[in-house]
Parts: sequence; structure tokens; C-alpha cells
Amino acid sequence: MAGKYALVCYSYSIEVSPFLTNLCSYLYENENVRTDIYLDTLVRHKSFTLDGANLFILKFPYFEKLLNRKIDFKKKYFVFLLNVFLSFKRYSHIFVVDYLALDILRKTNYPLRKVTYISFEGTDYMHGFEKSMIKRSLTKCHSQIIASSERAERINAYLQSNIQFYLFPISIRPKRVIKHNESATLKMIFSGYFAEWSAIEELIFLFRHGNYKSAASLLIQGHAMGTKDYYTRIKQLAENQENIAVDSGYYTENEHYEMLSNNDIGIAFYKNLTGTDNFENLIYSSGKIASYLWAGLAVMTNIDCPLTHRRPFLFVREFSMVDFTESCNKYQNNRNSFKESAFRLANEKYNFDTYMADFMNENLKLNRTK
Repeated sequence: MAGKYALVCYSYSIEVSPFLTNLCSYLYENENVRTDIYLDTLVRHKSFTLDGANLFILKFPYFEKLLNRKIDFKKKYFVFLLNVFLSFKRYSHIFVVDYLALDILRKTNYPLRKVTYISFEGTDYMHGFEKSMIKRSLTKCHSQIIASSERAERINAYLQSNIQFYLFPISIRPKRVIKHNESATLKMIFSGYFAEWSAIEELIFLFRHGNYKSAASLLIQGHAMGTKDYYTRIKQLAENQENIAVDSGYYTENEHYEMLSNNDIGIAFYKNLTGTDNFENLIYSSGKIASYLWAGLAVMTNIDCPLTHRRPFLFVREFSMVDFTESCNKYQNNRNSFKESAFRLANEKYNFDTYMADFMNENLKLNRTK
């Protein structure tokens, strides 16, 4: 049996991260162990549970609502409770999500040589910390995971370091998705975060003014954590639009894929509004894209790279109405080819099990018990 594993998240919503839920299910199925997950709150779904994992929400049970987040009491309390848990639970390895979680673990004096650092947000969560301290902490970690070489280069440039990251694209465990019977209606879906950088307003404009060969529909599904004003704007834009629906409901992983598979084209538009390196090489850093492909959808995107200029992608340059309309018609002329290409590419480039097996073999051999 493998050693015991833990996952530490802070200010990160595990409920909307297929990568993290897939990590836990992989360890459960392949290493025969439940992962203990430590987090400060559940944001998206308060009753969230995960097969193959134990959730520990470390927060003030009574004073939480009285806390002023500008004061670091909540984080100090999290450090204290995590330290208590770690003192009587022995782990062969701990995964941490971004630098806020690594800094907390550092303060518990847990040996970082038994830690894998997972970078989702690049340098975004590093601001406000001393760079030399970040560099020391990351260097001490057993291993460091990141989605692409471009993002690794950004972190190394920021820290003036030479950390050898393990490249692990944001990917999904293989899904057995049964595509629904084809409809004459061209069904498009955006599924993700309601935020300005996701360019939903631009999508609605393109959709409303597109010229289609047949009827078309657009489902805008997702969550607005801290972006309620933008979500309200989206709802207003979609009002009285018979063929546009907005859905902010929560779906389990299986329910989510059932919903996705009932569509034809998944939308993955992005705008880098702040210049953050979190938008580097999004083709391998987007859970949205991986989810669409495993559901058999063509992916319409404005990400410009060699991969997005061939099936199953539909490239739209700078929210061009011409590109948008041509892409829709191109899909309708070759539906089956796009679906087959989506499943093939999902298995080739976005297969979580393939990357995780390689990572475990290359990096965690020493942590396994005989």
C-alpha cells in the first residue's frame, strides 16, 4: 500500500478544479489511499464531497463572520490548526496549491522535501512575499508541477531562479462520454468563470449577430465568485433572447459532462486585462479546454497557436465576426470529423492519467512503501 497523501489549498476553490479532484481520484484508484484535503472554505458548493478523499475545513467556527480579512487572523488560525493535524497525522507526501498554501505549510515547519508544489496561478499569489523566501521554499520542495514551459520561465525570471518544473498540462481523467443524438440546432456552450477576462459580452455580441446555416443556441453556464456585477451584466444582455440561456447552477463532475456532451461547440475566449502571466500558454493551462475535448466538443477559441489552427479547434481572431460565422459553418459541414478529432486530441494531449503515471514514476518512487 502507498503512503498517505495530503492536499493543502488556501483561497482556492477545489469544487471547480477538475485537476485537483482528478488528482485525488487517481491516488485513490492507483495508490489505494484516500487523500486528506485541508482548505479554508468551500466557496462554490458548501456540501461538496469527493470520493477517495477526506475534507478538513480549517476555519473559525464562531468568529469567522466577524473577521476583517485585511488582518491576518484567519490565516494564522489556519496555520495553527494545520500544524495540529500534521503533528498527529503522518504523510509520505503533501501536495500544495500555489504559494499561499506553500507559505502556510512552511510556517508549520513541515519538511518541504516531502512536498509537491502545484502552480496554477503563476506569480499572481507570490506578490507581497519576499522573493528570496519564495525561491528558498520552492527550491526545497521535492517537486514542482506547472502547466507549460512558458509559465515556468516566467516564474524563474520573476524569482531569478532555475527551478526544474515538471510540465503537467491541465488535463482530465479519461471520460466515457456518450454523445447525444445530433440536433438540427447548432448548440454552443460557454462553461466557466463569469469574469471580464472570459469575454462573455463579446461572445454574446458575436452570437446575436452571427449568420448560421441553421438554428443556433448558446448556453452560458458557470459561476461568479467575486464577480457578481459582471454576472448581472451578462444576465441583462441575455434577457429576452430566446436562444440564449444563462445558468449559474452547480453541477457534479458527472452532471457537468452530461451537460457538456449535449452541445456541439465549447467556447474558450480570453482577454488578458491585467498583463498577468496567468494567461501564458492557455492552450495547456485551461481546464475548460480539456473538459470540452473530453466531452467530444469542437473548441472555438481566440488562443493563437499551431494547435488551434486545426481540428477540433475553431480559431477566431480578435473576436472577428467573419471568423466566428465561418467557424460555425465549418463545424456544421464536418460535425463527425470535429467530434472524432476532439476525443483523439483529448487522449493524446489532455489525458491526466498519462501525465500522472509518468509523474509518480519519475518523482515519487522514494515515497512509496514496499
